[in-house]
Amino acid sequence: MSVEHDTDSRIRMKGSLAMRVFITSCAFLVTPLIFYTAFTYKSEYDRAYNQVYDSLNISLGDHLKFVNEITDLQAHFLDALYEIVANRPVDNLNLSLSQFVTDEAISTILYLKNDSSGLICFASSVPSLVGKNFSGEIDLKKIDTLNRKSFIGKDADGNYALYLIRLIKDPKTEFITGAVALSTSMQLLLNEITVFGTIPLLETTILSSGGDVLASTHKGWLTKTILARPVEDINLDKAVPQITGQDLINLTPNQLGYEFTIDRNARLMVFKSAGQLPIMIALDVPKKIFSDKLKGYFTTVGSLFLFIIVLGGGATYLLTLRISKPLSHLCGVMQMGEEGHLETRFDFDKWGFEVNYVGYLYNRLMDKIQSMIQEIRTERTEKERYATQMLLALEIQKSLLPTKIQIPNVKIASSYFPAIDVAGDLFDYFEMSEGRILVMCCDVAGKGIQACLYSLGFRGFVRSVSVFENSLEKIVRQVNDLYLKDTIENCMFVTAWIGILDTATKTLEYVSCGHPPALLRRHDQPVQLLEGEGIPFGIQKMEEIHVQKVQLKEKDLVIAYTDGVTEAMNDAKKLFGMERLVTAIRNIDVASPENLIEDLYRRIKEFSSAEQSDDITILAIQID
Repeated sequence: MSVEHDTDSRIRMKGSLAMRVFITSCAFLVTPLIFYTAFTYKSEYDRAYNQVYDSLNISLGDHLKFVNEITDLQAHFLDALYEIVANRPVDNLNLSLSQFVTDEAISTILYLKNDSSGLICFASSVPSLVGKNFSGEIDLKKIDTLNRKSFIGKDADGNYALYLIRLIKDPKTEFITGAVALSTSMQLLLNEITVFGTIPLLETTILSSGGDVLASTHKGWLTKTILARPVEDINLDKAVPQITGQDLINLTPNQLGYEFTIDRNARLMVFKSAGQLPIMIALDVPKKIFSDKLKGYFTTVGSLFLFIIVLGGGATYLLTLRISKPLSHLCGVMQMGEEGHLETRFDFDKWGFEVNYVGYLYNRLMDKIQSMIQEIRTERTEKERYATQMLLALEIQKSLLPTKIQIPNVKIASSYFPAIDVAGDLFDYFEMSEGRILVMCCDVAGKGIQACLYSLGFRGFVRSVSVFENSLEKIVRQVNDLYLKDTIENCMFVTAWIGILDTATKTLEYVSCGHPPALLRRHDQPVQLLEGEGIPFGIQKMEEIHVQKVQLKEKDLVIAYTDGVTEAMNDAKKLFGMERLVTAIRNIDVASPENLIEDLYRRIKEFSSAEQSDDITILAIQID
């Protein structure tokens, strides 16, 4: 028997339902059934119309969530800027702030101070703003009274921007001495959030709380004002600022959102305030794509209605309508399921017969499919959120790694090899004063974006304290005191190896606070471990700090690293270990510190499995 013949035999069903379908088909059942399907089109259109607003509201929620994530990240960044600004000379800030603006895609950074002449800009990423009096533009007392952390203003280019601000107060008198503020242009913010434009022909607009357009994907909307009430209720001649009727977009509310007409085109809109920020996000799409369907509906209904009256008659229509009702209902339910309405279920009918059983099987199938889709969506959302956080953390961590510095008779090389997830590995080196270099290799407990942020905070503490302290013991103690305040409740401790190299005397002072020992390679001598007895940062007060000292010679190499090196694991679950590391350091033919790091990382990759489980950080210092 052929497949085609077998399919035909299944279509020709035996029993009462097949016979009823055959008889009613002879009495023009097909015609009233088509009419009935067309008659239900209006409800389908209404559901599609509602779905547009549902999609707009879902997309609006994604936009608002992303805006809040951006501003939360910038708030943390502003806190880091506050620590830097409060502990560095003003003369060195302008270049640093300009670099932060370039790295973090921020429009402007301002460092303001109160003095006898007013609120003066002492440092800025825009040099032309240094020395400007902002007393007439920014009221710090009002911001403090209203407990505001953001406001809308114009940046150095005259464009609208969202400002985040942190006040600087005297710790004893609580008197406001200044502020640190950063701004993101509205156009830049708009460019960031429009990546969520998953709806066809979607337009995005950023509004002030009063409805003024600050940025929009619509061309020519920057002079517009959006009103959610009748324009007749407003006296345009007395409006401040002065606006004209052409600059107004008057919204008409409906049960689901708003409608408006511009340039003779009707559009649908939803908007909502962005939490505690002084802005609103508005999304709109053209209404025409749904109006065209409504016209076709009326044409089809009218034509089929005349056809049924002429050929079928009222009696045949009523009979077939009742007989076909369960099957039509099942078809409609299945069609809605195909269109994505998986929550729709078939309701049993006393005239349903075999259709009721098919509907029962369909309902069970939809229950299982809906349960599986919900599980998949939940898992995908968690993975996407986690991947986004990891990518942002990795970009921030890489952007703050140190650049090479030129120091006579000393070569420094470093490499950071991240695993799949970001973690708390970090290295840093910088010149404290002429001839004195601070080098550091550290690892924060845990993984993920939390460990990354704590490592960057620890780096900021070290750099800040080393500005006004030269003693390694004092630097370690004060950094621990600062870091302990942030980690006393969550135990995010840090292991670190920190050293200060005096290039004139070739003397290296170092401490090891719970960190793997650094390695000292000398010519024709065994590799020496530079160990320490210190405890990790962030656990408790450091009562005693053991600073050790070693005299370096020409061609000596000091290698610091994180536990990702010694804990690299192969397929047999064996670790790379300290013994293999010492052997590799001793046997590598060193042409330069960079050559040593490349060769060592190659040996680690050859030993370990294909997937790297932890970050690997290596810092090498060579004395010429």
